[in-house]
Amino acid sequence: MVEEGIVKTHYVVEHFEKELSDWTFAEYVNMILCLNKMYDEKAQSQNHQEILVITNFPFVAKLERGELDEDELGTKKNTERFA
Repeated sequence: MVEEGIVKTHYVVEHFEKELSDWTFAEYVNMILCLNKMYDEKAQSQNHQEILVITNFPFVAKLERGELDEDELGTKKNTERFA
């Protein structure tokens, strides 16, 4: 996808777990940091943008509706951190 001289690459990850555990939260944050080149030690071209799209991810909507309960894996806590 090209928009005003910027090339965008979308990476799609399907969330298949029934919770948002600490481990999964850390993995998603790591993906976002990698895609935003936060670990790179040298400057990158500004005309390319990488975007993470997580599908099948109901937690944010459930949190906003007040329907998300905490579980032993920290789903509510991690959703609040992620949103």
